[in-house]
Amino acid sequence: MKKKVISLLLTAAMATTMFAGCGSSSEENTTADNNQTAAPAATEAAAEESTEAAAPAVSADGKIAMITDSGDITDESFNQITWETCVAYGDKNGIEYQYYKPAEDTDEERINAIDLAVADGATVIVMPGYLFGPAIAEEQDLYPDVSFIAVDVTEADIVDLSGNAVGISDNVYICSFQEEQAGYLAGYAAVKDGYTSLGFLGGIAVPAVDGNVLRVISRVMASTEDILKPATRRKVESLLQSVIPQGRASEFNQGLIETGAIVCVPNGEPKCMVCPFESLCLAHRRNLTAQIPVKTPKKQRRIEERTVCILEDQSQRIAIGKRPDQGLLAGLYELPNADGQL
Repeated sequence: MKKKVISLLLTAAMATTMFAGCGSSSEENTTADNNQTAAPAATEAAAEESTEAAAPAVSADGKIAMITDSGDITDESFNQITWETCVAYGDKNGIEYQYYKPAEDTDEERINAIDLAVADGATVIVMPGYLFGPAIAEEQDLYPDVSFIAVDVTEADIVDLSGNAVGISDNVYICSFQEEQAGYLAGYAAVKDGYTSLGFLGGIAVPAVDGNVLRVISRVMASTEDILKPATRRKVESLLQSVIPQGRASEFNQGLIETGAIVCVPNGEPKCMVCPFESLCLAHRRNLTAQIPVKTPKKQRRIEERTVCILEDQSQRIAIGKRPDQGLLAGLYELPNADGQL
């Protein structure tokens, strides 16, 4: 069910993004657009639209780039269905597409993948999963003419490399899911088909771990692990998975998120005296709330000045070279260049 919703959401988002700048309001164009987005409208209740910014003007002859998170396009999950949707949409509308896999599971490599996609001419970049939050925060204003589509990402995930919340720009579309509504729609559809004896099996208890939850758990446990590292997030997810109550997952997740948002606050003095975790919180007992959570400062992005040469022979062949197999943009081809300005 979720895979189908992802596919429909992506189709709707890309249709809006690709054709927003066509400038035509004729009845024929309106009908075509409505046909392309009619299916997502039927599943609107299955997805919670965290933020839907007005899509910028992007020509239909643009290029779609899909960037994987920590997996690849054969994972039989989010990455694969996202890629298959991009391919189907591109083939149907005659739009070029390409996928990119970050060299490592880090924010820096996800940012590098976005940079590479833009350099290759991408006008729409599709990204599945919350891990892209920091990369979106860093890149959205750097490329205002590029549209970013992030699936299963919430506004709370959009933080900079220091973990600070960042507003969402107009060129970013994010969406997340309310799975209980998808289950309701499935039951409703079954009744409409004539079934009258129904049961419901679902409501998988899965922790929702955002910056607020990471802060609360880090302080309760006096953890000094860097909350910006994916490994720390996975550890917290595993811990909460072991204690999340069956049948009350929504209240559990919402309670933790709200505690972090209004009590165990990120900026300023946390309100420990009214915190439900006061008696359990090790950071409070040890007067470490100002030092926890730990967020290791990220290295500043290095800017290099290089002179790039275009060498062309009489046959109009252009010289290119291959980058080393290790390091930034490993193994990719580039024009001859030298450090500094010549």
